[in-house]
Amino acid sequence: RQLPGICTGARPDYASIMASVLSILSQALDVDTRSSPEQVATSYQTVKEAISKTKEAEVDYVLEQLNPMQRDNMMKYLYMGLSTGDAKLCALCLNWHERLTNCAGHGCIIRSLSDKSTPLIPTS
Repeated sequence: RQLPGICTGARPDYASIMASVLSILSQALDVDTRSSPEQVATSYQTVKEAISKTKEAEVDYVLEQLNPMQRDNMMKYLYMGLSTGDAKLCALCLNWHERLTNCAGHGCIIRSLSDKSTPLIPTS
């Protein structure tokens, strides 16, 4: 699924965009990070797109809507983004990392880094 874009005809209102972002992000974060590399890569791309479309003021709201497992998976995908070395993406991921740590606590970091079955480097 694609997140709603601005260039796809009539511009949707922000509330509908946020609902779509939350729905699609939740689905991507429900994918087991021990899944096939292709599924993880697809979920990573979805997460990357979702965090880039979320306004700064809405980050905490989005994170509060996630369950603990989704927050742990989000942290894993943020580390994947940080590993790319892309300055813009890294800055975005660091912002989300800080906000996610405030929301989910330091245990989220420990769980994501100690899960040896999850590659922290994106496959695409």
